[in-house]
Amino acid sequence: MIAQTEKTGPGAVGEQTEEAAPVPEWPPCLVDARSIAARVAELGEELSRRFARTRPVLLGVLTGAYMFLADLSRQVRVPHEIALVRASSYGDAATPAPQIALQGLRPAALQGRDVVIVEDLLDTGHTLRTIIDTVRNAGAASVMTCVLVVKDRGRPYPVQPDLVGFVVPPLFVVGYGIDYARAWRHLPYLGWVRPEEEHA
Repeated sequence: MIAQTEKTGPGAVGEQTEEAAPVPEWPPCLVDARSIAARVAELGEELSRRFARTRPVLLGVLTGAYMFLADLSRQVRVPHEIALVRASSYGDAATPAPQIALQGLRPAALQGRDVVIVEDLLDTGHTLRTIIDTVRNAGAASVMTCVLVVKDRGRPYPVQPDLVGFVVPPLFVVGYGIDYARAWRHLPYLGWVRPEEEHA
């Protein structure tokens, strides 16, 4: 939208300026950026200790874990490799539970390796359970899970992560790579939103 403004003073002429778009209110904070950085450093130290004599593969789950994976990798002080997998669900109303499709996973590259699954959020446990089973079936020497956020709730697919960043109430968590309706991934902190809210 273009608004007309008028300058004052001798020789002043009107000029056109672009009206600023409204800035959406950022979600309330659950965990601030400083606390995230401190906890990620602790998780990196723990992984460095556990894999002091091996070369693990950090398997990041896209897209939500991309920030967590990048920061965690920088905190792991032993040689390691990075792999990525994208998980998506599909099904219809007649399906008791959606099916999980994994893209980009190379089973042969995981055979005989120590694999750390790096996940952003544990909610129902369905996605993480599927990835764990797939990696084990690929012949990994060991499988560990490192999850940034665990929702404090019952799960239809019981999964107990090996390493946890934060346990939070069962809210719609956003930020630090986690989105809601494709919004808020860019936030430097972990926040929460109500499902009915609109996010520009």
